[in-house]
Amino acid sequence: MSEEQTKQFSSGFVIAAGYANKIRRTLLAQTRPLGIDPKEAVRVSALINQHLFNVFREKGIDKLDVVRVRFVYRIKDNKIDVDWDSLTIEHYKKHAVIENIPPPEHGLEDVIENVREIPWDEDVLKMLKAESEEIDKEDNKWIIKGKNWIAEAIEGEKITLKYTGTLGEFGDWLRKILGWKEGKE
Repeated sequence: MSEEQTKQFSSGFVIAAGYANKIRRTLLAQTRPLGIDPKEAVRVSALINQHLFNVFREKGIDKLDVVRVRFVYRIKDNKIDVDWDSLTIEHYKKHAVIENIPPPEHGLEDVIENVREIPWDEDVLKMLKAESEEIDKEDNKWIIKGKNWIAEAIEGEKITLKYTGTLGEFGDWLRKILGWKEGKE
């Protein structure tokens, strides 16, 4: 006697016009490694697709709407048994098409000088030194330079960070240097 297995099926998001192929391909892909005869998977997907066709018509789901179909099925004795009570259809209707979107006033890829002043932090100073190409110190003021950044640190007071690059690069660099401390202040 073979053991019963329970599986969860999810089609992923698909345009309603293409749900039948997606369900057939996904069910075949899920059941093939389990040793299920492909004819059995095709037979069951045909039953599901016939039922969904009727449901889509009854519910007014347009062929260009997006759906996600989910259900539970069991495998026993190399047969697929769909739990019809678990069948759910997520339906996403096209609300509007947004066109003629203006570009941002300054793009994320614009190279600009980004400046951030933070309170004195010994750990941040150590990180800056480790990442630096040049370090100078006069009295209680550190000047630390990297490839595309410079930091001026006044011991016990503040650290001013100047980074030349895109906004995205600045954010990545800042998170690396601060170790996510900025949000904890």
